[in-house]
Amino acid sequence: MDLTEKILNSLRGRLDITVSHHEIAGVLRVVGASNDTIRFGWKDMPASMKVDGRTVYCCRAGWSADPIYVFDDEVEVVDAPAHMVVEAMMDLVYQVSPTTAERMWHGEDGEDEE
Repeated sequence: MDLTEKILNSLRGRLDITVSHHEIAGVLRVVGASNDTIRFGWKDMPASMKVDGRTVYCCRAGWSADPIYVFDDEVEVVDAPAHMVVEAMMDLVYQVSPTTAERMWHGEDGEDEE
């Protein structure tokens, strides 16, 4: 697994990520997620998706498309908003070198560079 895949897959469970599923053509935008579909599922979700211990995503294939429900462990994260990717990358940098991560966030002089 390359670094890009590792970073994208670390974003599982977040909203607004884009995923692909081996049985569905195109990409899906995640608009909802539930890790307890038996108690907290969607009313129009198929009964076969109400499985204990599996996270389910509610996705859209387009802006006006009907919801598509997929299991989290059956999809691959293929895209995410830039701010999520940067946060995930900075988490990895922090694990390797907290000092480097702090300098990246705050600059050499300790002031935020935002």
